[in-house]
Amino acid sequence: MQVSKLQNRPVLKGQWGYHGSNTIVENVDYTRHSAVCQQHSPYISVPMRTVATLNEATYKEIGSLVDGSFLSQKIRADELTGIRFVGFQPDDVMNFHVNSSNSESNRIRYTNSIQFEDWEEIASDPDLNFSERARMLLWAGNIKMHCTCPSFLYWGYQYMCTVLDAAIYPEERYPRERNPSERGITCKHLNRVLRVLPFHSGEIASAAKKQFG
Repeated sequence: MQVSKLQNRPVLKGQWGYHGSNTIVENVDYTRHSAVCQQHSPYISVPMRTVATLNEATYKEIGSLVDGSFLSQKIRADELTGIRFVGFQPDDVMNFHVNSSNSESNRIRYTNSIQFEDWEEIASDPDLNFSERARMLLWAGNIKMHCTCPSFLYWGYQYMCTVLDAAIYPEERYPRERNPSERGITCKHLNRVLRVLPFHSGEIASAAKKQFG
């Protein structure tokens, strides 16, 4: 069984930012955390280059880096419809189609891909049944991602995935203009796909059985 690479890592230091004002307000009780959060909406920002020691990332680790508040991404992801699993191609890459937010008018859908880096090792493991192999790939194996939408590139998500060695197609250009604080890790389409991914463990098991059964 693979041991999580999060163990024994150095402590990462971030920088505080504020969605609201950072000016002290007289009528706020600064002894209460809830009052401070309500007034200033603080968040912690960690430059992605400081977490490059992740050296690949699991589904769970990537999920912990999703920032639902950046660009109201959680709300916008919730509004997406038409998330459809379309198969494995090649053997270790799971593909989904996700409608654009304006799909009713523009008929655009994006391809979202999840690559299982440990496919050959885990999916072929004779000591596990195929359901167990699927769960291991989801929760213990490293993954890489890609979305064909423009935001994945232009808001720096592809770059940040590259830093974590979690990009199917690496991108070395730092998002200096659109996302210099390097917030988030995925576009809204991949955000939504990551949420439903565990519900497709049956398809993962079937693909493993088709190749190695």
